[in-house]
Parts: sequence; structure tokens; C-alpha cells
Amino acid sequence: MKDVLYVHPSGKPSDHNIPMGLIGLMNSLRCSKIGKLNYEVTDADIKSSRIIVMDCHWYFPLGEIGRMAAKFKKKNPDVKIIVGGHTATIFAASIVNSYKIDYVIKGDAEYPFKLLVNRLLNGEGGRHVPNVVSREFSTPQSYVLSEEEYSNYDYITIDWFPTYKERMKKVHKYIPFGSPLSEILGTYPFITVYKGCKYDCEFCYARKRTLRKIYRRGLVARSPESVVRDLQRLSRDRDVKRVYVISDFVNMLGREYVNKIFSYKYDLDLYYEFEHFNSPSINILQKMADCFNECYFVFPFAEPFHRNLKGRFNYLKAVLRHFEMAKDKLKIAIYSGKMMKFEKYYNKLQDLYNGLELRNCAQWFIPVPLPDAYKKKSKIDDYFNLWRKKADRDLRILCKGLIAKTIKRIDMRCRWENSKNMSSHTV
Repeated sequence: MKDVLYVHPSGKPSDHNIPMGLIGLMNSLRCSKIGKLNYEVTDADIKSSRIIVMDCHWYFPLGEIGRMAAKFKKKNPDVKIIVGGHTATIFAASIVNSYKIDYVIKGDAEYPFKLLVNRLLNGEGGRHVPNVVSREFSTPQSYVLSEEEYSNYDYITIDWFPTYKERMKKVHKYIPFGSPLSEILGTYPFITVYKGCKYDCEFCYARKRTLRKIYRRGLVARSPESVVRDLQRLSRDRDVKRVYVISDFVNMLGREYVNKIFSYKYDLDLYYEFEHFNSPSINILQKMADCFNECYFVFPFAEPFHRNLKGRFNYLKAVLRHFEMAKDKLKIAIYSGKMMKFEKYYNKLQDLYNGLELRNCAQWFIPVPLPDAYKKKSKIDDYFNLWRKKADRDLRILCKGLIAKTIKRIDMRCRWENSKNMSSHTV
């Protein structure tokens, strides 16, 4: 019997992208635990688990977690189900009242998650655990994550999720750096740096004002020493070839922080997405490139992120010219919006840097908005039903066939590689 079973729900463009915060939460537990993807879970897994954990960060699995919870409770009426994440935080009361889910953890979950799991394993309830919502009670959202706690969590180890670990080993071994297949099959490891934002852009989902309402805090960052520790540890891991940074600390946390991170050489490739409005100096970009084997830099170039498109064009032109001779070690892509006037700029940049990739930041998903009437229950329920229907509709159009075919192709490649290696060692 397992104390805790983590189930990653279906309902995302990739079912193999695990929230980076969730990895830290699971590593904080000192009990028997295992992680599985939704389609891997068996009846035996459900019946032998005391607690089941699911994530609901984006809105995609909003309907799926309800159907999964009903299945889990039918197979094991005694199991306790915990859900957390950004979308779960917004719709916490609606989720526990609409689904057979016992607890939702709101906001920062690091301390509440450990405490709630330990209390449930000891036969107690969650009434004295902060940030918890259930059908019977709601405790004050009094816990917020501190820098010291954040720095001490392990966001790298995935031994408790064996199938995911094996899948990521294959991705790193067989999928070329920068291939779109990495996003389909899963991006691991993310380098966790900070949560929140110090800016309050009107168009942004993660704007400072919104996050303060939801999480009761501003930006919180890990210490630079803890980030260096993760990078050095991954440099020694033979199964890890690349790391992903989507928390743009270069633009968010200042020069002193950046210099501490990029004072070492890492035996890794780096994928890095820059923030939508700032322009790091070419010296900083060069320093980053010198610290890694290969780099994949992604720059935004679109409204509403940039009102001065000509100024942004001149900046990107200078960057491309500087790195023109380093194409074998550096890939560059641009996120763009759906703007006709952008095309002429992109064509000019393409002439400067043959091989420049174009991505569209007008992503197919739309994040769950924070209602103006956040504290009015009736309005929250209306939003919940609206987004639950949208989640189900979007789930139906996901290209799961492509994912399945790609995984099968990788498995065949692995078997072929293994047979080739065995034959080469045959006497």
C-alpha cells in the first residue's frame, strides 16, 4: 500500500509536463509515494492508496479532475483526495462543492501540503491546516512562502515518478535540442527561480495586483546559491542534457543575482525565455552563452508587449548580428503576435540570421481570469461552470494521437539502439 499517489490529469497540450512546484511538494513528503499519469493508473493503484493528489494549475484539467475524483471514490471510498494549483485556488469552493474532492489547498502550498498529508496519514483532519478548503470548513489563508523555505526545496528529483523519469531520459537522449517534440513529450527539468512578479502590466495574467489577491504576497525568489546548486547537480547527471528556464530572472532579479548564477560553467544546454518587455544587454547574453554548451534564446516581439516595434527590431537586429558567428552553439527564436505589420520586421531579421525560428505567443489557450468580484460566491460559481465547459471542449480537440505515435516511435528507436549496442559487444 502506498501512502500517497500523485496522478497527473490529462487535459494539456502535453500530458508529460509536470508543474515544477508539484515536484518540490512531493519531494518534501517523508512517506511512501508514487507518481503516475492518468492513463497509467490501475484499479489496484487506487485501492491501495490512502491519499491521492492531483494538480490543477492551468484550466485544462478543470473538468477532468472531477471525473477522476468520482472514479477514485467509487473504487476506494476511504481515499482522501487533495487538489492544488493556480486554477484550483481561484475555484476552491466550487471544486469541493461540485466534485468528490476532499481538500483544495489555496495559494502557496509548501507547508500546508506537508502538514495536511501528515495529519491525514495520522487519522486526523485538516481543520488546523492553513490555506485549506473543504466542504465542511475553510481555514484562513495565512501561510505564504518565504525565500528561505523556497530555497530549501528539491525541484529536481523525480525518482518517485518512475515512468516519467524514464520518459524524460529518452527525450534527452533521442530528441534534438530545440525540437518541438520536447514540448509534446515533456520538458524536464525546469529551473525554478521565483514566483510572482514585481510588475503590474494590465495585459498580464500574472500581474502583481492579481497575484497579491490570490497568494497574499508579492514576488518571492530562491537564493542564487540554491539555483547554482541545482545547475551543478544536473551537470553531473548523465541522463540530463538540457535545462529550461521560463522564469526570466535576468530581467526580474537584477545584475548581482545574475552574476552569481553565471559565474560557473555548466555541462548543460540552456533553453531560456526572456520577459516580454525588457532587453538584456548583449554582454549579459554573451555571458549566459559562455556558461553552457549550447543555448536556445527566445525573445518576444509583439504587441502589447512592445509598443515601439521599430526600437525592438533594432535591439533584436543587434543581438542577431552579434551572435551571427555562433550559430552552431546558439539558436534564437522570436515570439510574435498576429500582426500583419510584424511580417516585414521578421523577414528583415531572417535575412540577418538564417535559421531564426518564429513562434506565436498568441497561444491557443486562454488562462482563467480572476473575476473582479473575486469574493462573491455566485460570480465565482458562474465562472467555474464557464471554464469547466471550456476545459472539456478544449480537451476534446487535443492531438493525443500525435503524442501517442511520437512516444511509440521513440520506444522503437530505444529498442533499436539497445539491440545495436548488444550486437556490437557480441564476440
